[in-house]
This record gives sequence, C-alpha cells and structure tokens, in this order.
Amino acid sequence: MEGVDISQFKHLIVVPTLAALGLGSPSAVNLVTGTALAESRGAYLRQINGGPALGFWQMEPATHDDCWENFLNFPAQSRLKRVLEGMLSNDLPKCAQLVSNL
Repeated sequence: MEGVDISQFKHLIVVPTLAALGLGSPSAVNLVTGTALAESRGAYLRQINGGPALGFWQMEPATHDDCWENFLNFPAQSRLKRVLEGMLSNDLPKCAQLVSNL
C-alpha cells in the first residue's frame, strides 16, 4: 500500500510542526519523518490487526496519556505544553487527534 507523499508529509506537516515547537533541526525533521515511515510506512492511521496504536507514528493511547499527564506537566515543559495545546482541536479528545490532527 502506498501512503502519503513523503516530501509533502515532511515539508507540510513535520517541518512546520517542529518549527512551531522550537525543535526544527534537520536531524529532528529526519528523525520524526523516519519514525513515521518505520512505524506506519506513512500509510496507516490505525494499527493493523486490531492493535491499539494510532496515527502515522503509531503511538498507543496509554503512552499518549502518560506524555500529557506526566512529561508535559513537568514545569520545565510548560512552554512546550502551551504550544501543543494551541495545535489541538477543541472538539475532539486529545487521544483521538493522533489519527485526525496531523
């Protein structure tokens, strides 16, 4: 199965997102893009065979929730949390956005 065009994915989703987070080095862009390719081939938004992983990066809901409840609540991450919250849709649960909010 073919997925999204990797050049568009990298330049229209990964680069602007990492830049907004202040993490947009070329190596970070390549790492995040490569992780999506390794995890889902840039094609699957839900884990095949019924597993729990979601999104191009195949994050499990429990991991997602732990990131929000623990890592992002650490005071040193307050700026990062604020920027991420600004990227969220208000009408969907955060975890559901692993699939719908690229």
